[in-house]
Amino acid sequence: MSRYWRSLPLENRTGAVIFDQLFRQLYPIATLLESPFPTYQDQTSLARYSICGGAPIVKGGVTQLFTPPIGQILPLLRSLLQQQHNQSQNNPANLPFTGGWLGWLGYDLAWEIERLPRLRQDCLPFRVAYWYEPQSFAIADHQEQILWLAAPTLAEVEELVQRLKSATPKKNTTQPGKVLDFSLFSSQVDYEKAVIQALKYIQAGDIFQANLSLRFQVLTQQDAWSIYQRLSAINPSPFASYWQTPWGTMISCSPERLIQLEGNQAQTRPIAGTRPRGATEPLDLQLAQELIGTTKERAEHIMLVDLERNDLGRVCQWGSVQVDELLTIERYSHVMHLVSNVRGI
Repeated sequence: MSRYWRSLPLENRTGAVIFDQLFRQLYPIATLLESPFPTYQDQTSLARYSICGGAPIVKGGVTQLFTPPIGQILPLLRSLLQQQHNQSQNNPANLPFTGGWLGWLGYDLAWEIERLPRLRQDCLPFRVAYWYEPQSFAIADHQEQILWLAAPTLAEVEELVQRLKSATPKKNTTQPGKVLDFSLFSSQVDYEKAVIQALKYIQAGDIFQANLSLRFQVLTQQDAWSIYQRLSAINPSPFASYWQTPWGTMISCSPERLIQLEGNQAQTRPIAGTRPRGATEPLDLQLAQELIGTTKERAEHIMLVDLERNDLGRVCQWGSVQVDELLTIERYSHVMHLVSNVRGI
């Protein structure tokens, strides 16, 4: 579909500020994909853009929002992708998003790809797959300090401009909220049993790694936006996100990019291996050397890189998969990570 664009000075505003002024308070469905800038070390290529999306567009009386069940996710995606052939020709160059879908594919999509047992019921209300086409959106280019606005009509673009002009700047004064209740979904005994079982699977050759996670829940009087603002202030990450959906709000402050596809270039950037930041520069360097020199951390990281090489190898041209970064260190506010990058055609 054709869109109208308008560029404005960003004036050092964050993605969260733009999102709050344009979309969050107006629509029950809205999305923020935020990168802080400047960020730690030389990660400007990861943290250059923030994407703010408003409510879904309606085409032919049909809201462009999709939540297919397991078994229908990939077929629907393929069908929709085959219909996407009339891209606008007046889009600004080099932006990470010039229209399309915002959404997620949950972990349980794996059941469409692999034959796996169903051992747990998901008690959360969110759909496994969810994506929608926003009617209006904004792209904040933090490096060039340009704010791009896009909408189907000139009048809607002007409405976005006026919304920004009339918005009153707010300072983030969010304070820690009192946690009313905290509870784990698993006991320590059950978790230890799961570790023992995972070791047995590894020894039997059935698996070579397991991700044993813990779910917990808290009750608090803080609203979701306040929690997101405080979390992103404590832990600014290049792939933070805030999803305002019909089933509730989903928040993430992850620094890890799972997959990126630009043209025919695919890449994944695995993270494995962590140490705290040092209080002084010498201590920080000492912890970094300890991290990169630990046999366990290196082995776990190389195993993950091999896994990602294998995954890309299933969809990339033979011989094109390469590791172009290996065992580099990325520093964040509280921790440092071992990071690699794998790419293929």
